[in-house]
Amino acid sequence: MQVAQAPAATALVCGERTVTVAELDHLATRVTRSLLARSIGPGTLVGICLERSVEMVAAILGVIKTGAAYIPLDAEYPESRRVQILDEAQPPVVISVSSLWPKLPSPVSWLFWEDLEDGLDPSPQGVPACVGPRDPAYVIFTSGSTGRPKGVVVRQAELAVYLDWAGHRYLATGGQGAPLNTSIAFDATITSLFLPLLAGRPLWLVPQEEEIACLADLLSSGVPFDLVKLTPSHLDALRHQLGPRLGNVRVRRFVVGGEALRRDVVAPWREAVPGLEILNEYGPTETVVGCCLQSCHDDTGRGREIPIGHPTPGTRLYLLDARLRPVAEGETGELYIGGDQVAWGYLNRPAQTAERFLADPFSSIPGTRMYRTGDLARQDDRGRLEFLGRTDDQVKIRGHRIELGEIESCLLRQPGVAQAAVAVHEEAHLGQLLVGYVVCVAGMDVDPAVLTTALSRSLPPAWIPGFLLKLPALPLTPHGKLDRKALPLPNRKTGDGPAARTPVEQILSGLYAELLGLPVVGVHDNFFALGGHSLLAMRLVSSLRRDLSLEVPLRAIFEHPTVAGLAAWIGSQTGVAAVARPRIQREHRPARPPLSSAQQRLWFLQQLQQVQDTYHIPLAHRLRGTLDIDALRSAVRDLLERHESLRTLFPSAADGPWQQICDVAAQPLPLQLERVTDEELPERLASASREVFDLSSDLPVRFRVYQLAPDEHVLLVVFHHIAIDGASQGPFWRDLGVAYAARLSGRSPGWDRLPVQYVDYTLWQQRWLGQAGDPGSVMSRELDFWKQTLEGLPDELVLPTDRPRPTDGTFRGGRVPLVVPPGLHRQLLDLAHREQASLFMVLQGALAVLLSRLGAGTDIPLGSPIAGRLDELLQDQVGFFVNTLVLRTDLSGTPTFREVVRRVREFDLAAFAHQELPFEQLVQALQPQRSLARHPLFQVVLVLQSGLECVQDWPGLTATVEPVPHTTAKFDLLWELEATAKEGLQGVLEYSSALFDRESAERLVRRYFRVLEQCVASPDDCVCDIDVLEPGEKFSGGAAPDISEPAVARKSLGDCFEAVASSCHDRGAITCGFDQVTYDELNR
Repeated sequence: MQVAQAPAATALVCGERTVTVAELDHLATRVTRSLLARSIGPGTLVGICLERSVEMVAAILGVIKTGAAYIPLDAEYPESRRVQILDEAQPPVVISVSSLWPKLPSPVSWLFWEDLEDGLDPSPQGVPACVGPRDPAYVIFTSGSTGRPKGVVVRQAELAVYLDWAGHRYLATGGQGAPLNTSIAFDATITSLFLPLLAGRPLWLVPQEEEIACLADLLSSGVPFDLVKLTPSHLDALRHQLGPRLGNVRVRRFVVGGEALRRDVVAPWREAVPGLEILNEYGPTETVVGCCLQSCHDDTGRGREIPIGHPTPGTRLYLLDARLRPVAEGETGELYIGGDQVAWGYLNRPAQTAERFLADPFSSIPGTRMYRTGDLARQDDRGRLEFLGRTDDQVKIRGHRIELGEIESCLLRQPGVAQAAVAVHEEAHLGQLLVGYVVCVAGMDVDPAVLTTALSRSLPPAWIPGFLLKLPALPLTPHGKLDRKALPLPNRKTGDGPAARTPVEQILSGLYAELLGLPVVGVHDNFFALGGHSLLAMRLVSSLRRDLSLEVPLRAIFEHPTVAGLAAWIGSQTGVAAVARPRIQREHRPARPPLSSAQQRLWFLQQLQQVQDTYHIPLAHRLRGTLDIDALRSAVRDLLERHESLRTLFPSAADGPWQQICDVAAQPLPLQLERVTDEELPERLASASREVFDLSSDLPVRFRVYQLAPDEHVLLVVFHHIAIDGASQGPFWRDLGVAYAARLSGRSPGWDRLPVQYVDYTLWQQRWLGQAGDPGSVMSRELDFWKQTLEGLPDELVLPTDRPRPTDGTFRGGRVPLVVPPGLHRQLLDLAHREQASLFMVLQGALAVLLSRLGAGTDIPLGSPIAGRLDELLQDQVGFFVNTLVLRTDLSGTPTFREVVRRVREFDLAAFAHQELPFEQLVQALQPQRSLARHPLFQVVLVLQSGLECVQDWPGLTATVEPVPHTTAKFDLLWELEATAKEGLQGVLEYSSALFDRESAERLVRRYFRVLEQCVASPDDCVCDIDVLEPGEKFSGGAAPDISEPAVARKSLGDCFEAVASSCHDRGAITCGFDQVTYDELNR
């Protein structure tokens, strides 16, 4: 600061408050004196936890004047984040204010601003000049791959180099300093904070609340700032916030960094503010804010993003291959940074420091280092660097195939059971029901409830009969065989307890009776004991929304299944329950109906021409018997007429894409017939599945019929995901079968008109969610939940890949099978039952443990789809309703697997209660670091399906599933399992072949099974003790050593050290304070 030259000059502007240079120095000296009294000096660390204010700036300057380094702690960070930073850094004191006490972790030694003494000598001569260039200046914590933040130590020398060249480049003559509009925990703030103060220019503090709006007001007032430091996201948001005031901006330059800068973000500013210079500044925290610079003033490139440019003074940039050799000009390499701005390293992390800060082999100065960024880049034809990304998937009841004989055998093994039978009964309201019948051993009796409990220990839930009846004898045919048709229907006794006593109980009793098909239901009757199941429970949620205008979570029905219990729960929630969703209904349609949020993302990806056939859904059925191809053609037309989503095009206009509903009669029928052999079939199926849809002109569904013989055909249906999801397959195949049967009989299907269509859902969704900027909207409330829930989410999971991540997503992949045997399946279900969790939650916990044990850290985000059909009117719809949730598993500390399941349960239930925010809106709001090479927010997906295999026999035809070759992958890893009852669980692991070899994917499957087995066998053991390696993997670098031969004993200690020093010459050997000696230096 320029205390001697201009003490009366303005140093800070904070709202209506103005602080001079002398006043700011006086405040800073108060801090310095108090710290010196606590023996704070060079080499020590001081935390600062203050909101953006004059006191915050003074505290930073006061710490620097002692020679100590400051650690910025954002007061808005979650407490767990601040605790992690303080645990890692262990500062002897943290400066704050008492008003923040509720947010401050303890125990910590706090120095509150109001406790500083004001009568101390403020003269600068009283403060010793004890700061050296090798002393740390600040420690900023960034996210760590292990799930814990790591502190980057920047010394005075590195900071001085950056401020020197940045001051010369960024500060114009006669400017009015800069606004401070970013968190002090973000290293970009270094530019705005120090440059104005060092040059004697004012620093303007922008209020943290409504930050962008306040900054827009400040800029539109015409203040001619020297510079404004922003991220590209801020730059775009600021333009929209300014609106027509954009022309009032008089800023000399924007320094933009922190993420890739797109040309379409820059262009409106260049047009509206001609004199504005926009600079693209690149640099990791480990190389002090910025070390590479590109002016957008004369940019004439045509690519999507602006280059990051050329190195700044004192910086050396290298593009190297995996063996640290320079790549050829124009080729892609990993970016390494050398020179005067390379930070000291990571605080208390010698191993990670040695891994990322390497000896610089290209420098002639001994001891210099370079930082390995993990960023990929290349040089364009003008020598500018382009950033390219980072280096770093019987009977049948509700879809379950069930063997009745196995259930009967299990019943017969129970004490007191002489005979047993199981049958399936169809009820109009409940659908198919499993009913068990037992005949007791003479002189003995059995309790059906005890039998049900016994069955649950041996059979999957879908196999457990909903009712168990005791009979004196089983009915037999005249030939002495079991007559299943003569087995009686269950008598669902109801009406236990008093009649409904309140209006809510009356409504609930009526809804129970309506859904379960009963004349009356008593207040103590159990919904599930009367035959209810999860699908009916979801319908009950919709009915409650309709009749009580309350949003009742599915969990409440499971936890309070009786009329009385659920009524009491609703009464306790009356004051806080969410407003019910309005019913979906046919809407007045605009001329160009918009896309839903989910559709917009798929449409955008298709325009990038990156995804190709990635979002195709091919399904094939082999049909044996006589196929009437004309009847099938007519049935396809009927199906397209019934479901608008299957005859929707997605043309683009100036204001974006829209849904164009086509007339079936005006469209060519998307059905072809071809003759093939069995040998040709797999390639024909694969080739047809890969044919890319032009969404602007092609219907999003195609039909191919392959004739193998006169009585054998394969029907292939290829959908684009933009028109269908997994839950749509049931209505699709059912309606196609109904239409085919009708046309075969010479008539139309005669089905009732669907009450709503997908366009109605799209318009309803937009109206219901509202706008993010409206605090009272559903979207705003959902965003608030997810922003808080996903705070600090890692950008990318560290996975055990076989090769670095490419710069662009290839979406090529493969699949390996997953089969969980029945025994393990039952153990998983038993653990889930004991913890009041679902099978999915147990599978999620185990997968998180596996990834964590393989190096992904303790914060594991997984993606998982959720049906999104929150209104009963959508149950028979074909469309893209599915949403994706980010499910985060916390493995911090030393939890047992039982504790992990409980953590997962709590998180997932909260997530399910906030499932309405479209994933695309969440990504837009959170603004994670984006890359075409990976999926945002998560890269691993877990899916547990139930009954999506919708194979139905048609008149004269028997249908079976025909496999379709699969060569795409939307995610790094997609774990997809289906509860198939007899087989336990089965499915696939879909993997990105850009990252994994097939052998590695198979190894991951085996490791997952090892984790599952250990988790169910010892759920009370710490998950950190789970062994994921197979016996032969203990020595992955080669054969295991022969311990019988004392090879080491023949070498001296000196020989051993020489060998280590030779192989690790540039790695850290000794760390003392902030100094480090390499093995090479130590061995000299």
